[in-house]
Amino acid sequence: MADAWEASDAPRRWAEEFHPLDAHVQLPEDGLRDEFQNGAVRALTSLPGESADGAIRWEDGETSTVPLMSAAAAFGEMDSGIAERVEGYPAMEVTGVEPGEMRLHTSRGPAQVPAWLFTLDGYDTPLRYAAVAAPTPPTASIEPAVGDRDLAGLALGSLSEDGRRVTVTWWDGSCEESAIDVLETDESIVIARSVSGGPPPGTACTAEVRIVEKTLELEHPLGERAPLDASTGEVLQPELLDARNP
Repeated sequence: MADAWEASDAPRRWAEEFHPLDAHVQLPEDGLRDEFQNGAVRALTSLPGESADGAIRWEDGETSTVPLMSAAAAFGEMDSGIAERVEGYPAMEVTGVEPGEMRLHTSRGPAQVPAWLFTLDGYDTPLRYAAVAAPTPPTASIEPAVGDRDLAGLALGSLSEDGRRVTVTWWDGSCEESAIDVLETDESIVIARSVSGGPPPGTACTAEVRIVEKTLELEHPLGERAPLDASTGEVLQPELLDARNP
């Protein structure tokens, strides 16, 4: 896996392009995770539909000019429509929006990224939504792992400021237990998940699933190395896991 990554064009793209390692949304303090996951959002004000260019400001002083999505487009990405379809459904209510920035860890190091700051009814801090669409991440050219278990679904949780601790998340079934192994190289960290367990004889596993979170202690800071899923060859993506669709 690591060799396939380093032998491809992927490291160059990873080093030159904007690939966030943090979630593209930062919720206000004190929650709203359920509402965001359900796409329950309602606009109580008009949202600008115009788009423009903006600049990503990297910590090393470089800047990159990028096209930005409009506030209306960002709202549309959050909105599942459920708040309009179901009368009285609990929802985040947007009362205002303004342009701003959010700090993200990226493949090129920390950066200040253009964002839309949505004011929500009842909250003192805004919901920040990155106004920059990230390109499709590069991948290592490998054949996906073959087996009787689906090991896909690893996602990035959080990254410590010093880059030495990386949190990954995944879904385990009711009878499953997962173990994580890490291989570090100069260009990547390869994260492999293995699964054991199963129903006791004469029984069956329930359909229940649970989110599992594990913090990995790296030998060296992640830096500009790519976190790779050993089962797919893909870069692990930061995301808020959706409890409705594991």
